[in-house]
Amino acid sequence: MNYRQQSDTLILPVVIIAILYTIFLSLLFVKHDHDFSALVMAGDLFVDANAAPPNLSIITNSAGYDGQFYYRLALTPFTDQQTDWGITIDAPAYRQQRIVYPLLGRLLSLGNPVLLPVSLVIVNFLALCTLAWLGGKYVQAIPLHAIWGVSFALFPGFLLTLSRDTTEIVEIAFLFAAILALCQKRQFLGGILLILAVLTKETALIMSFGLLLESLFIRHRRKFQELWFPIIMPIVAYFLWQTWLKSIWDNASVTGTITGINFGLPLVGLSHFIHSLLPPPGHLQQVWLLELFCMALFILAVTYVFLQSAARQFIKASWLLFVALMFLLTQAVWVEDWAFLRVFSETYLFGMLILLEAQSTLKKWFLGVVTFSWILLAIEVLKMR
Repeated sequence: MNYRQQSDTLILPVVIIAILYTIFLSLLFVKHDHDFSALVMAGDLFVDANAAPPNLSIITNSAGYDGQFYYRLALTPFTDQQTDWGITIDAPAYRQQRIVYPLLGRLLSLGNPVLLPVSLVIVNFLALCTLAWLGGKYVQAIPLHAIWGVSFALFPGFLLTLSRDTTEIVEIAFLFAAILALCQKRQFLGGILLILAVLTKETALIMSFGLLLESLFIRHRRKFQELWFPIIMPIVAYFLWQTWLKSIWDNASVTGTITGINFGLPLVGLSHFIHSLLPPPGHLQQVWLLELFCMALFILAVTYVFLQSAARQFIKASWLLFVALMFLLTQAVWVEDWAFLRVFSETYLFGMLILLEAQSTLKKWFLGVVTFSWILLAIEVLKMR
């Protein structure tokens, strides 16, 4: 057995990712004086310091960030109170539809509020290690060396998710696990994992429509009867959960909230955002422009290898749908990288799957670009944010 065969083990990408993110988290905690609750990003606009848990750091004169609402849901996952524990949820039905991440945080903390800020970070960290393992497992079947599995967990946007206790890492881990299960013809398991992804972040539902497109247009390769569970059941689970949320929150329209705020005419939000960055008035805007440039290069690279890639048709269809979703986003999302890089995570996952299954040297270039981008953004977050 040669060295390459000996090193081609699923442990390798997991260890690399664990080391890299441990270093990042260690430096991040030093920056925040070893306070895990700083990553919750609780702001006094929504959090009452006199009623909040005593171990929660609160930023004065601030609206905080999304992580504060997932923290609140982790305290009481199935709450029907907009204000509790001194924390007011801005849009209860919208936030609570993403229940899996805060629920996992609560389970890991054993319901102890003191441990909750730590458990939310650990959940995301374990999900990153899981992504590395899933990536190694997937690429070995291509076949490529397992080390390519790090490319999925090194998406730079995950640094932002990890830094503010949001849902994207866990969603992508469930999505990737569902993809792997379906590629192994384990339809029931794939459907269950996709349901969990949808209940972590609703945009994962797009993969069900990717599967539907495959079953409709590639009939000689996949029949609808074989894929009905991962196509139908995530949609059913989503609407059942939405029905429960509407009953709890006085028939609040979650779908209407998302459509009205986050989605609009194609490319309008993106074009306005680019226009606002030219010429870039400061360092942060220069970083955003560079990130947009890298995203555009990635989409062009995946488009270039799209037809030659051996990736499953539902992966390709899902990628096209996620790209379309990006183009429909409004200025509510095209406002800063904390927002648009998080949304790009699904496009990155499916695009990387397409890229790795193509007989092209582009994947080698992009592994280098992704790694270098991850390092640069990690330094940016640690020093400038």
